[in-house]
Amino acid sequence: MKWDVYNEHCPTRMVLDRIADKWTVLIVGALENRTKRFGELRREIGGVSQKMLTQTLRGLEVRIHSPEEFHQAANKQPDLC
Repeated sequence: MKWDVYNEHCPTRMVLDRIADKWTVLIVGALENRTKRFGELRREIGGVSQKMLTQTLRGLEVRIHSPEEFHQAANKQPDLC
């Protein structure tokens, strides 16, 4: 079966839901060129509260504990919808 962003159960829909949030788009854009500290991000992204910035960053966080886990995650084949 093909990927279908219009199917509510397709993983591509979950990705779209995550990146379509306005704060996520602004944060990813602000981090495009280099790593930044929390306060620097907060000053750069006008209007974002500390709570919203924290929640959004936590939602974007990838928890990888070892190089082996990283390679397993990177090489994992996604399930098709």
